[in-house]
Amino acid sequence: MVFLILTGLNLAEAIEVARHSNAAVWTNAGVLGPDEVVRLRAAGLDLTIISRWIDPFDRSAVDSITSTIREHHPGQMLAVEWPAPAGALPL
Repeated sequence: MVFLILTGLNLAEAIEVARHSNAAVWTNAGVLGPDEVVRLRAAGLDLTIISRWIDPFDRSAVDSITSTIREHHPGQMLAVEWPAPAGALPL
């Protein structure tokens, strides 16, 4: 399984699941600070930081990064943290 974290809202949960299931985590640029990246990788987390900011509301950009992730993790389930549009009601 691979988690794509675009905003950081679900980062803690994704990291916790990844630690216990050998899942990978990809995060948007700027979601984690450099010290945190070093700490998580040293703890064994399969962590990739996207080199440029992906606008979570830019469908084309999100599609592009998910295609890249699928190339690196073929056959893996991909969970995408996607924010609700402005004004949307929570389910």
